[in-house]
Amino acid sequence: MPGIDLHTHLAPDIDDRTLGDLPGTKRDDDGLLVLDGHRAGPPSLYHPEGLEVYLDATGLDEAIVAVPPPFFRQHLVPHAASAWTRALNDGLLRRVSGHDRLSPLAYLPLEHPDAALREYERVRDDPRWAGVTASAGGRSISLADPALARLWEALDRDERTILLHPGAARDQRLALFYLANLLGNPAETAVAAAELVFGDVLARHPGMRVVLVHCGGTLPAIVGRWQHGVETHRPGLKPLTEPPRQVVRRFYVDCLAHDPAVVDLAINTFGADRLVLGSDWPFPMGTFDPRRSRGASRPGTRRAGSHGERGSGAGTLQGVGPPEAVRTGSPRGKELLGPDRLAGTGVARAPSLSQLGDEEQTPAALVEDAGAAQSRTGATAVENLADEDAVVDQPQLDRGDCRSGWRW
Repeated sequence: MPGIDLHTHLAPDIDDRTLGDLPGTKRDDDGLLVLDGHRAGPPSLYHPEGLEVYLDATGLDEAIVAVPPPFFRQHLVPHAASAWTRALNDGLLRRVSGHDRLSPLAYLPLEHPDAALREYERVRDDPRWAGVTASAGGRSISLADPALARLWEALDRDERTILLHPGAARDQRLALFYLANLLGNPAETAVAAAELVFGDVLARHPGMRVVLVHCGGTLPAIVGRWQHGVETHRPGLKPLTEPPRQVVRRFYVDCLAHDPAVVDLAINTFGADRLVLGSDWPFPMGTFDPRRSRGASRPGTRRAGSHGERGSGAGTLQGVGPPEAVRTGSPRGKELLGPDRLAGTGVARAPSLSQLGDEEQTPAALVEDAGAAQSRTGATAVENLADEDAVVDQPQLDRGDCRSGWRW
């Protein structure tokens, strides 16, 4: 069975004529989009062949692709947001066209619930989409807001998967020390998850599958506090269909934590069958082999990637997507992201980098092979990017291990 990276990014391919009709957008001399005065990079985002080289080097079969936060543009008013979202999604389809190993997610602007629902209705019958994605936090309205009820009902009815990626944190205290990313991203994910949990959205829409990136953000560390708040009847909390500790096990999370102990905690919080592979390609805050982020080996802990008497841990890492019952999924999309895989049936082993015969295949080599290394194309300044940004150098490989098995 195939190995799928659930958390990768590409930029949309938007033609100049369309850009001319979209205020605040243009293209620079290097071919990168400039959005609201900020260059939306890194250059790797515009090279899908680089993503395919990464898949080859890590022994993965396919990638699920979403636009990164600099392209969310959540400040737009409703009519402008609708026009931008349409161009964005059409452009992502063009970017992956002819690259059969790359399956896109359609972006939905949750800051404008009516626009989000209209865009979902527009794309739902297009067989090229593998699912949908949206901003966790940022300028999205509360995910418990009744204004989103029709969207959740539609995703539940269609049994769609939605990947929530943190938007730009709005707390000005995070402006220093890269904290908007280092602290803001995991916090925004936890806020979005809390809204789905305490708003009883997740439990009441069991057909909707929600994927959280960055190993669930801070959620694994604080769900016990949520549970205690419910048990002690804290003010503002309403009765829930399922208690927090139970309902969070409906989430899927990727294994991108940069800390084996956090992967272990995620296994205990969500269940080993709820961890999926995610690299955050091509950003420096990601990893160039998501299987190498393993749980710590210690008594009482199930180690990710271990076998036998030590337990399977995240050896059951999955690729995830919308189920076969989705009304509009393509045959290929259904094959990639069907419910049997989400339910954890079947196991396929994915090789580690050492088993691929080239342990020296570093991120720099991967990107050079793709012809998209920042060292050759020029770096994008941090201040020119909106959240999930690029810096000059590619990171070194994480030396953890999310590798071993794949359960679908």
